[in-house]
Order: sequence, then C-alpha cells, then structure tokens
Amino acid sequence: MKQGLFFLLIFFSVQCAQGEVSNTEIDSCATQSAVVYTPISTTACEGEYIALSATIYPNVSSQWYKDGQPLGQPNAPTVYATETGVYHLEVINALLQCNHVYNEIAIQINPLPVVYAGADFTICAGAYVEFAASGALNYVWSNGVSDTYGTLVYESGAISVIGTNALGCSNSDTLMATVSPSVIYFYDADGDGFGDLNFSGAFCAQPPSFVTNSNDCNDSNFSVNENASELCNNIDDDCDNLVDEGFNPSDYYMDSDSDGFGNVNSSIIACFQPIGYVSIATDCNDDDFIINTNAPEICNDLDENCNGLVDDGLEFINYYVDFDLDGFGSSNTMQNTCYQPAGFVANALDCNDVSFCVNAAAIEICNGLDDDCNGVADNGIVFATFYADADGDTYGDPATGQDFCLIPTELFVDNGDDCDDTNATINPAATEVWENGIDDDCNANTSDVSIPEYLASSFTLFPNPAADRITLTSSLADINQVEIFNALGVLIHSSNIFGSQAILDVSSFSAGYYLVRLNGRTKSFVKR
Repeated sequence: MKQGLFFLLIFFSVQCAQGEVSNTEIDSCATQSAVVYTPISTTACEGEYIALSATIYPNVSSQWYKDGQPLGQPNAPTVYATETGVYHLEVINALLQCNHVYNEIAIQINPLPVVYAGADFTICAGAYVEFAASGALNYVWSNGVSDTYGTLVYESGAISVIGTNALGCSNSDTLMATVSPSVIYFYDADGDGFGDLNFSGAFCAQPPSFVTNSNDCNDSNFSVNENASELCNNIDDDCDNLVDEGFNPSDYYMDSDSDGFGNVNSSIIACFQPIGYVSIATDCNDDDFIINTNAPEICNDLDENCNGLVDDGLEFINYYVDFDLDGFGSSNTMQNTCYQPAGFVANALDCNDVSFCVNAAAIEICNGLDDDCNGVADNGIVFATFYADADGDTYGDPATGQDFCLIPTELFVDNGDDCDDTNATINPAATEVWENGIDDDCNANTSDVSIPEYLASSFTLFPNPAADRITLTSSLADINQVEIFNALGVLIHSSNIFGSQAILDVSSFSAGYYLVRLNGRTKSFVKR
C-alpha cells in the first residue's frame, strides 16, 4: 500500500484557498504593536497545516502560544498549526511600555480515513475480479475500476483507490495485481520437487504441491527422483530405468548368534554387508554363539565345529561307577565318555563298591575280609596260634591250636599249656598237691610235690584289652627283655627291665592287635 501522493495534493489545495483577515482589537497598545491575521478556514485534514501570521511593529517582541504553551521561536511573524488546539499571540511594546494578548484562534485538524483497497492477488489473464474498498465514505479507483463492481483484468500492475470521509479528508491505498499466463503443473506427492507425469493440470499460478516438471518415477518416495544418487537397495533411485547400477551385490547370511558365521538358509542379496549379516554361511547352529566352524570341539554330545561329528578328536576314557564314593569304581557298571560323569571314576579297583572301607588303597585289617582288594583276606597281618580254653583257667588245650590275627573269643588263649582243659584247677599255674595221683601243674617232673613249681617261663598281662598301659608280671623270675610286635609282625617296642613286674605305656599305639614277648614267651593283647 502506498500513501502520501494524495496528501500533498490536498495540502497544497487547502493552502491556496486559505485567506486572512485582521483580528486586531482597537486598542492603542494592540494597534501600535502588531496586526494578527485570522485564517478564513480554521479546519484542515491530518497531514496539512494552517498558517497563523501577524505583522509585528518595531520595538515590539512577540510569542505565539498553543493551548497556553509557547509555539515556535520568539518574534516569529508566522507559525503553522498542525494539531487541533487554541492558538494566540502575545506582544510586549517597549516604546509604549505595554503588553497585549490577542484573540484566540481555534484550529481543528481532522483525521484521515483508513482506506484499504484489498489484498494483492494473482490471477490468470482476463479473469473477473470484484474490487471493494473499505474505511471511507466514497472511493475513486484508478485503471477504470469501479467500486463493488466486477472488472476483467488482463495486465499486471498497481491498482489504487482514493477514499474520502465525511469530514472531507482523503487517503489512498494500492494493491498489486499479478496476471499470470496458463502453465501445466504436475502433482508432487512426495515433496521432492519432481512431479508425476500422470497427474497434471493447467494453472496460471503454481498450486501448492505442484511443480513444473514430470520427471519423478516414484512420486510416493521422497528419495527417488532424477537428481537422487543411486543406492544399493534394489530400487531405481535416479529414475534412469536402471536398478543399483554401479554396485556389485553379494549374498549375505543371517548371523543370529553374532559369532561371525551365518545361516545358509537365511540370506539376502545386498551391495553392502547389512547389520546382523555375514558373508560366511557355515554355521550349523545359528542360535548358539559357541557353535561354528572355528569353534573348538568340547565334550558335550554336540557338534561344536560343524563338521558333522559329535565330540570328535577328544579322548574317551572308561569311567566306572563309584557307588560308595571311596574313589574306586566297580567294573560292573562302565561308561566310555570324554568327560567324567558324576558318581564315576577312571578306575575299576573296588572289589566291594558298597563299603567305603574296602578298595585298592585301603589298609588290610584283621577281619576275615579282603580290605585292599588284592584277592587275599587279611594278607600281611601277623597271625598267632590260639588255643581253646574250655575250663576258663586261661590255659589252652594244646590239641586245639588255630592261627588267628586276633583273639577269636574269650574261650581262646594264646598258649597251649593246659594238660587238662576240663578242670580249671589243673594248669601250669596250679600248686602241685601231694600224692593225689594228678599232675596239678602240668609238669610231669614235679607231679605230686608240695612246693610250687618253679615256672621260669610263666608271666601274666593285665588288662587285656588295654587302653593306656599294661602290667607284665613274671611268676618267679626277673623280667630281662620285653618286645612288642604289631599285627604285621613289625617290632615297635623293645626294652630291658629288671624285676618281676613292669608297667608299659601303650597310649600312643593305634587300636589293633599286638604280641608281647617276655623272656622268650609270647602273649597277645588288644589295644582299644
């Protein structure tokens, strides 16, 4: 919109029509000081002015006022009123020694109308347009346009209107008319600047989403047009009727477990390796990261290296069930595997797999069993001859001797010195009774004598079994030498003792069977 041209025209026309009349009062001070001229018209339009003038006599100083406030420079003969208000002139006459205030002049500056011609527009040549201005009382259009009437427009250009209000003040506005020739446009659905040849129309102005070219071969894809770069995606990106030209597509295989080896049954053809795909298709289990052609074979009944064999190249060993968990297995149950199953061991050296104490590493003890599984019971154990003691006098029947590694029961003793095992009063410790016809002390050389037999080899051992110590007592002779052997026949103690009695500490001995030899005679005892 343009303004100003019509203001100037009105401004000068008003000034040319304006006249002046004297409003000087008949007063000696007034008439000899100045002549004030009141304009014929005291109204104007916004943007115009009304000149207020006076003839100032010599020796007189003057000042114009608007609404009581000084206006312009002192002694100015003329001022210009551009605003509504009350104006007057004041003078001081130095010669007459007087001052005077001249009559007030009321000035009215009227507002201009706000004229609006309408919005700028673009049309096709020869289009029918209705013009309607607003903001004023009446209007005068340029270019032969009539207000509120339709007009055919053929040329581009500015169209102006002058509007005048009821106060006689005028203003103007201008709109621009752009007349366009008819052009064929093509719809650009994907907004890439290239249109669809099959969707077009003739327009004098480019409609939204239409373009002037029809070179889009896929108007539903923004990335596909004749200016696009060809990509490897099985699409003709640059609309040259060629797909993926300049690329070398290859087969890639899904690698679900991310081990670097793909599934031959799940592949795509691509110019570049897609994420999650590899170029090697030798994975026989694409759901397990540890299974592929580079994986080491491990013992787990699986084909880790994808060569079609399970647990190949691994060492297989016979494992035997170890029911009693003593570290030795039974040959009755065997598995040949490359790993040790739970409850199995790599040997079959247990001859009794229900007893933890019987195996190849066990110590043979005197129990009538083959504890160390060498096929022999109680092997390596020291045996001694024990005799039945039917009459319970601690002396055995020499005719009943048997070899044992422990005293079988309390009815057996470690000597066969009883000459009558049916009579407890007859034994080597008994006192020979005079002339009773019986060998009471089992010594034929001293039968029927009245003094005790001197038994050089007789001794007693107490207690038996023993826990901490044993007491050895010789019947008639001093003890010279004491020797103790374990069940294997190994000498574990030897000492020389003088006197008929000796007390030996056996608390450090392991529980088991032992033999005591005193002066060449032997007795057994059990350590608890």
